Amino acid sequence: MSRFASVFLLIAGCSMFAEALRHDPRKTLNALRNAPFFGSGPSSGCTSHPVPVPLTAAALSQLQPALAKADAAVNAAFTKSGVPGIAVGIVYNQTLLWSKGYGVTNLVNQSAPTPDSNTLYRIGSLSKIFADLATLQLRDRGMIELDDPIAKYVDFSMQNPWPLEKGITFRQLGSHMAGIPRSSPCNAIIGMCNFTTDDMFARFAAEAYIQPPNIQPSYSNAGFALLGHTLEAVVGEPYADYVVANVLKPLGMTSSGFDYTPDVVARMATGYINSLPNAPAPLYDLGWEAPAGQMYSSVTDLAKLASFMFSVDVTPYDTLDQATPAGPDVVNRTSLREGMLPTWVNDQGNAGFGLPWEMYNGGNFWLLTKGGDVLGYTASFVTVPAAKLAFIALSGSDAVDPIQFTTTALNAFMPAFEAVLTELQPAPALPSYVSELVAVYKGNVDPFTPIANVTLNSQTGVLHLELTLIAPFGLFPYLNADLSYDPVRQVFMTDAPADTCQSNQEGGSIQYVNFVRNSDGVWTVSVPGLLWVTMTQSP
Repeated sequence: MSRFASVFLLIAGCSMFAEALRHDPRKTLNALRNAPFFGSGPSSGCTSHPVPVPLTAAALSQLQPALAKADAAVNAAFTKSGVPGIAVGIVYNQTLLWSKGYGVTNLVNQSAPTPDSNTLYRIGSLSKIFADLATLQLRDRGMIELDDPIAKYVDFSMQNPWPLEKGITFRQLGSHMAGIPRSSPCNAIIGMCNFTTDDMFARFAAEAYIQPPNIQPSYSNAGFALLGHTLEAVVGEPYADYVVANVLKPLGMTSSGFDYTPDVVARMATGYINSLPNAPAPLYDLGWEAPAGQMYSSVTDLAKLASFMFSVDVTPYDTLDQATPAGPDVVNRTSLREGMLPTWVNDQGNAGFGLPWEMYNGGNFWLLTKGGDVLGYTASFVTVPAAKLAFIALSGSDAVDPIQFTTTALNAFMPAFEAVLTELQPAPALPSYVSELVAVYKGNVDPFTPIANVTLNSQTGVLHLELTLIAPFGLFPYLNADLSYDPVRQVFMTDAPADTCQSNQEGGSIQYVNFVRNSDGVWTVSVPGLLWVTMTQSP
């Protein structure tokens, strides 16, 4: 990896650069609290929103005014910010819907192009996303377990004031829950941590945990550096090489990486240091802390990451979007869902941490976000998984947090997007044989006789199930529920998707209701997991 030592020497004496990776999740939370679309916090009740479906040509046309509004809003925020240049994009499901660059890629070179979706920027702590993807991948491949202590794989220890605590784990490191300090003990200027792993482990051994693991998040670049080098020991090859070959390449992220070669530098926007106006930032190597923030990328490549995240759903139901691909072979669907769930949520229920996401609840949607801040560059990656939307902003200056650009785009675009998506929601569909299911069904579980009465509301088209047990002591009502039909999986279930939240709040759960025609051509019904008996349609 190339280093720009001559530039570094000019600024090495400035103590303000003591830490290269300066992302602060609190800034993101404050920005989102002030975002008008999200209101003041999480809803006290249950909310609903349209599910993602393919956008028709007409729908895309309807969204053009909203995209123009997002463009104008971002341009206004950019002009006010005073940064040299930014690149911004909006992703829906598997498509980069819109992208645009503002300003310049270099303040001195008059022939430098305007930024666009392919311009490269350092992304700082967005690098942590790929460390966690690699971790989940190695778990899928049977090489580690997320809750293994890393001491099982490397000779690592720290001073531990809490002797009953076991060693820190992959999961804790990947979600800022390990209780270790924010920065590695490099004593380095602007994060140039040029030590071997053995040297660093010796330095860590003299340091103490700042809190027991799993108490609350403590943002830690050191934790992700430690995670990356532990993975390096597991796979037996350099961390960066492994991530490029096993994560970036399968995702098609060919314009992302760790090594600042001449070809990469030629495609990069110049980064500028806030405290030194018009001073280009050095493209220095983070050394041992590289897993925490070394990477570069583009809007186009980060859009591929977002689309991969949207290749599975993180709600209890698959959406009606049957065209959603399985996604590249990076991690399996279960692991991808797991990586998008919180490992910790605050007492107010409006923020949390995941692997490695900073999560915020604005009332109608949960957002998974990651910010990056490395000398001369900042980055913001905001996703709305339930809507399969992502907002990306990359900046060639560390003067502002680009969360202001992503939230500006989100607030300008989201209301119109929800309205268009609502119009596209498929009409409730029932199978052609639904009228045949309307009947009384009987079974036998000695000493009980279960009876299921299935009716159809002709006005709403909703199938209803009332299940009663005839017992020696009398009638025992067992289940009374409307049934929703999922045309993707072709199954019925209790409680419509919109009612899931309320059902869960009341301690309920979703049950599958299986209708099957037996070999005699007679319909049977069962409710697996609730009543393990098959009831047969009465003549």
